[in-house]
Amino acid sequence: MSLTGALLSSRSGLSAAAARSQTVAGNIANAGTDGYVRRSTIVTSRQLGGGAGVEVTAIRRDADAALDRLHRLAMSRQATQDAASATLVPYAAMLGDPGDAGTLSADLTALQTAFDTLSVTPASSAQQLAVLDAAQGLAGQLNGLAGSLSQAAEDARGAVARDVDRANGLLSQIAALNDRLAADTSPTASRAALGDEMDAALDALAPLMAFSASTGADGRVTLRTSGGAALVEGGEAQTLAYTPATGRLTAGGVDITPSEAGSRGASEGSIAGRLTLLSDDMPRLQAQLDETARVLIEGFAAADASLAPGQQGLFVDTGGAGSDSQGLAGRIGVNASVDPERGGALWRIRDGAGAQTEGAASDGTQIAAFIGVLEADHTVDPAAGLGARLGLPALAAGVMTDAQGLKARAAEAASAAAVTTAAMGSSREAAEGVSIDDQLGQLLEIEQSYAANSKVLTSVAEMIDTLLAAV
Repeated sequence: MSLTGALLSSRSGLSAAAARSQTVAGNIANAGTDGYVRRSTIVTSRQLGGGAGVEVTAIRRDADAALDRLHRLAMSRQATQDAASATLVPYAAMLGDPGDAGTLSADLTALQTAFDTLSVTPASSAQQLAVLDAAQGLAGQLNGLAGSLSQAAEDARGAVARDVDRANGLLSQIAALNDRLAADTSPTASRAALGDEMDAALDALAPLMAFSASTGADGRVTLRTSGGAALVEGGEAQTLAYTPATGRLTAGGVDITPSEAGSRGASEGSIAGRLTLLSDDMPRLQAQLDETARVLIEGFAAADASLAPGQQGLFVDTGGAGSDSQGLAGRIGVNASVDPERGGALWRIRDGAGAQTEGAASDGTQIAAFIGVLEADHTVDPAAGLGARLGLPALAAGVMTDAQGLKARAAEAASAAAVTTAAMGSSREAAEGVSIDDQLGQLLEIEQSYAANSKVLTSVAEMIDTLLAAV
């Protein structure tokens, strides 16, 4: 090797050592920075004048695409169950558990107990009042549960709208990052920083909706839903649109509503979790409440011999006879004809809601018919998902256990998914994060390389000085 070749070779080695040290210093400085992916300096050999040298060809992000994908999928799955569980918490809390006081089952039991006691002393005004209080308590319980479920659905729709707005912002950010990546093609530290920004945006999007991501040769990311609908292509992001009235979700006009036949949407993420709950589970829970109210209204009307055709019995639909059964639990009330505070008479508890005159004080015939309603099995709409025929106690228990079970399963699934998410996050951190010990070890190697190249440079300089002195 000539002196010139040795000089150029050592100088390239010093330049490479300087670049490597700068990369390692950046890694150490950002060891605690969230979303920072470890950098490596790529050095390759090349011919220099009369000898061989090295040059820095890239600053590489040591990202693991497979781990990134698995971690984001785990985040999506956890968010699905978290959203479902959180949505049901207020309603489940109001429902309570079988055996608790102040629940639907407890109020139904209180009504039966009041009627049983009244059957022993039909003339007792105090016991008639106890039946009225129990009936009003049961109707109020159904009203409250219907209101709580309705509010939970409204809150879920609001949360979906907020998540969609957030997702649109992230999709636009990803498209803008694609444009910046296309403009900055050199594999430098600035491009690596863009990669960190892209990862942060994708990580933020994953809990909202599951997606598939592919990276092109130019570094730009293409996003699609798990069903194949385009979300981001190059610098163009599709706009998500949510219509609360219909429950439909679209991306650039393409239907991506989860669990819908023919939809090309994502089945995981908080958006999917809430939309599935709104379309599949909450209508069933509402049907259960409405069926309980319907059985009470129709059962007591059928058992009441005092009623004329078209009249309502002890329990009434405050929306009027013939109203749609949907939402009936929110409208059920007690007939004013039995309530003294609304111009009625307590004796109608004993004689029937439509009785025009007071009957024999000791006659418990009508009371026995009412007790039969509480003890008999009734036909139940299959949409309630509780069976074809049920007694009122079993129906009330089913209302409670179905919702509580749904919430418990979602919470259990969320807990299991959280463990997976944490494990994947730890694996990703180990693969992509910064180990201070490793980086310090690299600094020692760089120091040795720098010293060796400096020694060559010094020796060449001394040789040149000696040659010049000899001339």
